[in-house]
Amino acid sequence: MPLFLVTLPKSADSKEIFQLTNIDRFRVKVEPLKRKTTPAQCYNCQDFFHHTRFCLRGPKFLKCVGKHATESCQKPADTPAKCCHCNGPHTANFTGCPQNPINKRQEKEAKQPKRSFKPALSNSWSNPQALAQAKVPALHQAPPMSHSTTTVFNKTPMQTASQPNNNSPLLLQISQMINTFMAQLNSVLQNSQVDQHVQQLSPNYQLECW
Repeated sequence: MPLFLVTLPKSADSKEIFQLTNIDRFRVKVEPLKRKTTPAQCYNCQDFFHHTRFCLRGPKFLKCVGKHATESCQKPADTPAKCCHCNGPHTANFTGCPQNPINKRQEKEAKQPKRSFKPALSNSWSNPQALAQAKVPALHQAPPMSHSTTTVFNKTPMQTASQPNNNSPLLLQISQMINTFMAQLNSVLQNSQVDQHVQQLSPNYQLECW
């Protein structure tokens, strides 16, 4: 059954045409016009990517390779069509034409090598072999550190940081005891009747905790 194009104004009443299923004794199916996915094509020279109104080239007929307009074509209706782009047995606006820009792009993409990606590991924690494969690239990128270097690097800062914290209260108590002892000793020496020469031999020492 042939196709028909019906143009209606944009209104709510025009949408009722999609509810038609029968016209007289014929069963019909009304569908909205689909947008054209092929590139623009000139109706004058049959070339792509420009409009007929701006075409300054010579005319070419749609169904033959003759360089004339459609109204002056003398091709018989029962003879097969011939494309002016590829000389194939089809019209110039055939979407399957090898010279169509869409088909050229698809052919170019098909020739390019497809990228392949390594599949992601599934449940690698319960699979030791898969987990080992995931760790292999990391081992090749950086050499492992020696055990002695790692031990010094890990333990030395901890010991250095922990020693002042553990010994500071003890040193403070010892310093206070020594200072108290020296103060009492000086007091005893000053109150006793000792020769001034002996007092000079016992100076007043102070111990400070840094």
